[in-house]
Amino acid sequence: VAVVGSTSNPSKLAWGTLQAVLNGGAPSTSFERTIVAIDRHQRQRQDTTTSSSPSFQNCYPTPQDVPSHLASCIDQAVLVTHHQSTLQRMQECLQAFPSLRCVNVVSGGFRETSSGGNLELQLLKEAQQHNIRLIGPNRVGVIDAYSDYSSMFLRIFPIQGGLSLISQSGGVCGAAIELACHNPSLGFSKVLALGNAADVGFVDALQAVRDDNNTSVVMLHLEGLGPD
Repeated sequence: VAVVGSTSNPSKLAWGTLQAVLNGGAPSTSFERTIVAIDRHQRQRQDTTTSSSPSFQNCYPTPQDVPSHLASCIDQAVLVTHHQSTLQRMQECLQAFPSLRCVNVVSGGFRETSSGGNLELQLLKEAQQHNIRLIGPNRVGVIDAYSDYSSMFLRIFPIQGGLSLISQSGGVCGAAIELACHNPSLGFSKVLALGNAADVGFVDALQAVRDDNNTSVVMLHLEGLGPD
C-alpha cells in the first residue's frame, strides 16, 4: 500500500490515514504488508516512529523515488491529496507502481461539489484506461477486521463479528463503528465507505461481502443509485 499525501502533522487527515494503514486494529498482526508513505514536503527518510509496524519501510517525496523492490509490491494507492492535484498524483502512481490494481481516493472536492464533477470524470477515465479500479473519491476508507486492515482516519477499530456495512456516508460508518466499540455484542467483518462511488459501487461491494465467510449480515446505507 502506498499512502500518497502523507504528513507528519497529527492534525492533518492524511496523518490519520497513514496511522490507520500502518497499525490497523492490531499492530501485532501477522499479515505481511509493504507500506510506503509519499510526502512531497519531506526528504527521503527512514521512519523511526512506527517500530510496531516492521513492514513500514520509508517515506519518499514522490512515487518515482520508491525503490523498485518496494514499488513492485504496491497494488493499492491511497490518495489523500488536494483535489486539484489528485489526477497528477494518480498518474504518478500508475507510472511508478507496475502492480497497481486500485486507487483509493479519500480526498473530497469532486462531484459532491458544484465544480468538481469534471475532475471526477477525469479520474474515472484514467482508471479505465489503465484497467484498474477507482474507489471513491470523497470517502473515509475501508476496514477489514479479520485482516486487521484499515484505511479509515477515524482512529477507532471495531471488534470482529459477522456484520458488514456498506455506506456512501463516512459519517454513518463512523457512527456505526463507534456504537460497536461500546457494545461488545456488535462486531464487524468489513466496513466499506464508497463515497461518490465513481467506479466501485454497491454491486461490487455486495459481491465482495457475499464471498466473505466472516459476514452473516449486510447493512446498507444508500444516498442514491446511479443509472446502472
